[in-house]
Amino acid sequence: MTLSFKHLQDIIHQSLSMTLSAALLSLIILLPAQVSAQPVEQTIGLLLNDSAAYDGYLLLAPAVLPKAYLINNNGQIVHSWDSPVVPRHSSYLLENGLLLRATIGGTEFGLNGGGAGGVIQLVDWDGTILWDYLHADTLFRHHHDMKPLPNGNVLIMAWVKIFPDEAYAAGRDSNFVADEVWSEHIAEVRPIYPDSGEIV
Repeated sequence: MTLSFKHLQDIIHQSLSMTLSAALLSLIILLPAQVSAQPVEQTIGLLLNDSAAYDGYLLLAPAVLPKAYLINNNGQIVHSWDSPVVPRHSSYLLENGLLLRATIGGTEFGLNGGGAGGVIQLVDWDGTILWDYLHADTLFRHHHDMKPLPNGNVLIMAWVKIFPDEAYAAGRDSNFVADEVWSEHIAEVRPIYPDSGEIV
């Protein structure tokens, strides 16, 4: 008996199909038994809520999403705020219900290290931006954190650019200064609505 090439292809294809079908069938039958035998570890969502949990809310502002969430102890989103930009490293829910958050801004001025922010905002419950303050220029830029104060002002942490001559005058070894050195300042800023502030 002579088999044509086409006939041989059909036999191989049919044999492979039957083998694959049998393999898939055994996976379908055996896999649930294997999966159910393994303990399942929950990796997202609310993992624990017992009597030791703080009775309150969690404010979550992921650095990769332009959103902030207020979450209760049952893991449910109670409220959320949208934003045109992603937040930076700190957000606070104030007693008056306003959201104080840091966002990115001022990249055109430099000082673009990890944690750079630049903009501080006050946002109402409905998402309206009440204060949109840029704490950055050619000499300084907000980074990482800020802190609301009881008097309504905000403490803002920022990098400050120090030029080589200033650094040498302050005692810096000239072998360790390139174009600039970054130092720190902490400024207390009184909000001036809608987009300014006074350093007090």
